[in-house]
Amino acid sequence: MNARTILLTLFFLLCRLPSPSLAQTFQIRHYGTAQGLPQSEIIDVYQDRQGYLWFGTYENGAARYDGRQMKRFSVTEGLGHASIRDILQDRFENIWIATENGLACITPEETVFNFNVPDGLPSNEIFSLAEDGAGNLWIGTGAGLCRSAVQQTNSSKPELVLTVFDNTRNSKIIRAIAVSREQQILAGTDDGLYRVHGDSLTVPTEFEKLQNHFIRRLFYAQNGVLWIGAAEGLYRLADNQVVLFSQRLGMTDENIYALAEDQSSNLWIGTRSGLLKYDGQSLTTFDTRDGLPSNFVRALCVDYENNIWIGTLGAGAAKIFGWHVQNYTRQQGLPANVVFSFLQDRAGRMWIGTSGGGLAIVQGNSVEVLNSDNALPDNFVHGLAQSAEGDIWVATNGGAARQRNGRWQHFTARDGLPSENLRSVYCAPNGEVWFGTFNSGAIVYRNERFAAMTTNDSLPHISVSQIYQDRQGRFWIATDGGIYMRDQNQQTHIFDQMDNLQSPAIYCIYEDQAGDMWFGTRFGGALRYAGDEFEVYDENDGLPSKTIYFIAEDQQQRMWLGTNDGVAYFDSPKFFYFDAASGLADNECNTRAVMRDREGWMWFGTIGGASRVNVAAVPFTAVHPRVDILALETKHESYRNFADLRLPASTANEINFKFGALSFINENANTNLVKLEGFDDEWKNLGAEHEIRYTNLAPKQYTLWVRGVNAYGQASSDTAKVSFEVLPAFYQTAWFYAGCALLLLGLGYGIFRLRMRQARARERELEKAVAEKTERLQETHSFLATVKESLPIGLLVLDAKGIIVDNNRAAQELFGFAASDLRGRELHSLLSSPLMKRDAVWETLAGQKAEIDLVGMHKDGHRFVCQIHSDHVSNGDGKLQFLILTCENIDERKQLEAKLIENEKQLAMVDLMAGMGDVLNNKLSGIQGYIDILKTELASLANQESARAIAWVQGSIHDMSKVIRQLIDCSAYLVKQAVVATDLRQELRRLEQHWNDKIKFRITPMPSPIPVEVISKFRNGLDEAVLNAIEAEATQINIEVETLPAVSRVRVLMTDNGRGISPENITKVFLPFFKTKSTPHSGLGLWKLYQVIKQCGGAAEVVALPNGGTQLRLTLPLHASGNGVSDKTLRMVEVS
Repeated sequence: MNARTILLTLFFLLCRLPSPSLAQTFQIRHYGTAQGLPQSEIIDVYQDRQGYLWFGTYENGAARYDGRQMKRFSVTEGLGHASIRDILQDRFENIWIATENGLACITPEETVFNFNVPDGLPSNEIFSLAEDGAGNLWIGTGAGLCRSAVQQTNSSKPELVLTVFDNTRNSKIIRAIAVSREQQILAGTDDGLYRVHGDSLTVPTEFEKLQNHFIRRLFYAQNGVLWIGAAEGLYRLADNQVVLFSQRLGMTDENIYALAEDQSSNLWIGTRSGLLKYDGQSLTTFDTRDGLPSNFVRALCVDYENNIWIGTLGAGAAKIFGWHVQNYTRQQGLPANVVFSFLQDRAGRMWIGTSGGGLAIVQGNSVEVLNSDNALPDNFVHGLAQSAEGDIWVATNGGAARQRNGRWQHFTARDGLPSENLRSVYCAPNGEVWFGTFNSGAIVYRNERFAAMTTNDSLPHISVSQIYQDRQGRFWIATDGGIYMRDQNQQTHIFDQMDNLQSPAIYCIYEDQAGDMWFGTRFGGALRYAGDEFEVYDENDGLPSKTIYFIAEDQQQRMWLGTNDGVAYFDSPKFFYFDAASGLADNECNTRAVMRDREGWMWFGTIGGASRVNVAAVPFTAVHPRVDILALETKHESYRNFADLRLPASTANEINFKFGALSFINENANTNLVKLEGFDDEWKNLGAEHEIRYTNLAPKQYTLWVRGVNAYGQASSDTAKVSFEVLPAFYQTAWFYAGCALLLLGLGYGIFRLRMRQARARERELEKAVAEKTERLQETHSFLATVKESLPIGLLVLDAKGIIVDNNRAAQELFGFAASDLRGRELHSLLSSPLMKRDAVWETLAGQKAEIDLVGMHKDGHRFVCQIHSDHVSNGDGKLQFLILTCENIDERKQLEAKLIENEKQLAMVDLMAGMGDVLNNKLSGIQGYIDILKTELASLANQESARAIAWVQGSIHDMSKVIRQLIDCSAYLVKQAVVATDLRQELRRLEQHWNDKIKFRITPMPSPIPVEVISKFRNGLDEAVLNAIEAEATQINIEVETLPAVSRVRVLMTDNGRGISPENITKVFLPFFKTKSTPHSGLGLWKLYQVIKQCGGAAEVVALPNGGTQLRLTLPLHASGNGVSDKTLRMVEVS
């Protein structure tokens, strides 16, 4: 060991910092005057049945807390005195407050009444309160114990009928009252403990031990045990025996001020020296070193969510909550709040590296701080690791440090360290120690020497964030430019944006229990690598951010990812959030510090401290939150009693409601949902708002519903509601409407008489005009009827429902029905389309003026092509009233058009032949020219030019013969061929057998024969279709067959999985010599198929599929005999 190391070790031993307490096993929040408390001296804390918390102060009244604000009740608000000693809610929901000068009662309407000696109390000094099962109110005063049956009167002021018990031995001050399960009443005084027996106070034998004791608190636990807090110690009464329990527990301060029990049956004890917790086995002490605002605990209350509320004398109140989260900050002894790294050593000690504060070592209830003054080269600790030999390695901004056998050694540039600006440290299984740096690549320490690894050694970037060797022996390095991996065979692999990395900057590496590798990136989300490719998780998968600073796995195999918005954990199949609202020290988890300790708790580093989370309890749950509607307020009045609530119309212009979720797990994360039945259609999420305002509500009955959601996302099981009625204004009442109606009737009658005289004169003029117009209309109607019947084309008039309401003679002859038979028929019974559904045909005709060819159906069953022209008549609202159709049989016209098309096709073929002739002439001319050259050159020795000439001649001869064969083949497809009937099912089976060695087929089952009309080249056409799919690199063809009996057609859909065809080429596929690929294929395949299908009387269409591949759609005519062609007959028909 060198001299510098020895001096540093001695300096560390001399300057080692003391070890302050760090027993932070819960979260705590303080409440003082800044949060609304009237005073910092808290005498009592109480939670009522609605869920509100009440704080009684020493000399400034009480405060009611709803999670958002404190409402004060003091002398100004009507209390008889500001010094509060006890608070209680009775069965009528009145809040009773014991004060130094009288008993105060706050009703649900928040009216305050005071009771003192003139009202029957023996003393104005009130010390304690309790209510028994019968609803009797027990009052501890300075002059004895009182019992009163509370009676609610019409005046809303409760009446007290008092009975006084004052036969104590010495002191008559009743400081504590308790009611047992058996409804026995116990009273604690300055000189002992008493029991109410009949009309007097008695001292049972078991209480004799407590005489002359100053009793402050009486508390019955859930198991029925009575705990007695006295100035002389803590006593327990069980099985009629009183035991001094404080001595048994070894309490240093036996002066008891407060008692409470949580939902886990832990007893909490308030003393002047701190807060004690007794779990039935041992005693734990908490004081200001653990976060308490003061050691003098004067009051305790456990709310319905198991939060512990503490009232202190001089430091306000505090709440202990979040039992599954432990936060460590500067307040608990950390040297800095920003946490960079974690390590749990073999002894179980937790090492926490901070930003600028050095290193904290947590062990039990103490913390030891190491920094540049006593152990480290720098106070910015970015990495921690422990080697197999037990050495602790520390990576800092100023170099590395190693603790071996309790001694520290520094490594800097003087020791050969290539860079002192270290980013991480990793102890490899082979004994090597690796460091990541900010700007100098990776550094390895082996055989007591340092070596650098940079971009010259295939590293993607010189900034290295983390280094790791997985269980398969692969070595991983995360850099700002991608991932470096050296496999088991020492082969190097680099992963960057070419490998599905959304961002090359890698922040962290983690190997999960399944052996998959996880990587956190900057702006690229989280990556999972299972050995073949990277799977990306980002905001689209539910992550709050695309930047991931750390990744770790809990014992439930859930992945935890650190972001700038808290920690996200993946509980398949989605991500959930865990943030400051759930108890995390801060939402910014961007320090890359994470670890799972031996107890299974997760440690997360944030900029606000270190958080230790019991992730096994995540997601956290609690009882459902309570919710309450506090008030309904108008401009002129505030209502808190909602029974039979009726609001005048003048006050309904603006109504304000106050309410809230009464959950105190994290008050700032509560949300409220409201719905005003009679006004709102859906629930409104108000977030943290506790008020909502409605304006100009119409006169009727309403109900406001309120739900609350706590910080864990749990909604209230019960819904608070208030029902009320908005009364109509005088001008909205029935009698006002009746008066107005009578007035209007009188005025209307007068106007009516005047109008009647005018109407009679006008009537006579109208009668004359009507007679003249009626005569002209009759003449017009006769003329139109004559024109309708003389039309040479059919005329149908339909109503808006598609029912025929009128027709002419031509239509009757066209469809073979009488006029009466046509009237009332639906349109689709006469006209249909093989390509459109019934509704589509109607929409086309009724939508606008249209010309369309449909299939007409004659009464005798034969079908014909019917050309339709449509026009429509609209009513005053612009809606369809009548649809007028003209119908014409165009079968003969279609036949003529078909002949013209056939002639045009023959002419086109002539043009094709002429073009082929030109090609042949050109080729032959070239051959002749080169033959002449050959004749000349044959006289001498052969040379290279001669060889090329001979080769060209051979190629030209080959091309010519090929063109001639194509011409012959094409002419065969243009010759008109006879149509024969065959079974489509057999043809498709033959096609599969012929080609199944080159491509896979999947054909829809056809249980019965399908007779179709085809020509002899039909098989050749199908072969061309299959060959075309094979050349498109298809490996499978799916064939579906659909019969269309209504139009005597059958449709064949041939779908392949080839590379498809572009939209611009889809219209060219049936042209001769067209092809999209350089293959020996002539480009006539689909043209031949098209000619075959056309001669069969069918149609062909090619469709490009959106996901690749092509679909060929063939439509063929069914054989005229239909089902009359038997299976046997069809099999005998051969198609060549």
